[in-house]
Order: sequence, then structure tokens, then C-alpha cells
Amino acid sequence: ITTIPYYLIARPELPKWELLLQPAVAGNMLFLALIASLLCFYVWAYVIERLGSVVTTNYVYVNPIATIVFARIILSERITAWFVLGSVLILAGMYLSNRHRRMAQATK
Repeated sequence: ITTIPYYLIARPELPKWELLLQPAVAGNMLFLALIASLLCFYVWAYVIERLGSVVTTNYVYVNPIATIVFARIILSERITAWFVLGSVLILAGMYLSNRHRRMAQATK
């Protein structure tokens, strides 16, 4: 719904509602609204309640790795050495962050 005003202003040359009501476009918009927004925010809130905000936020850094994997599977993109290096650095940072947090809790 929030993209409709932008669409109306940015693309005045296109037929407005005919394009938005095409099954592929309407289906994509429904996916974005129901799955990518509603479901993801619900899962995010549930995980924060279960694990806490610090642990949950640390796992946000897995997103680029998941993007690389799904880009390979769905788009057949090549995984380069830079992707692997970035993934290793992300995982190492997550490990160190969790280890540091666990060590701090153990000393209390």
C-alpha cells in the first residue's frame, strides 16, 4: 500500500491500476506484504522474546550469507573468493561476539 503513491508519481506514463492488478504483480505485492513483512516481523518478535534482543540481533549478520547461498541456488550466480572471505569474516565475528558474551556471563 505504501508503494502505490510512489508508483503513481514516479511512473505517470504507465497505466496505473491495470498493471498493478496483473496476477504476477498482485501476487508479488501480496508476497511482500504477507510473507516478507507480516510473517518475518512476527518471527522476529517471537525470536526476540525467546532468545533476547542481543542474541537475536547478532544473527542478523547471517542475512548476507543466506543471500549468497540463495543467489547461487536460484539465480545460478558464481560464488567468488570475496563472497567466501566475507562469509568467513561474518561467521568469525559472530563466534567471537557470542564467545565474549558467554565468557562475561561465566565470570559473574
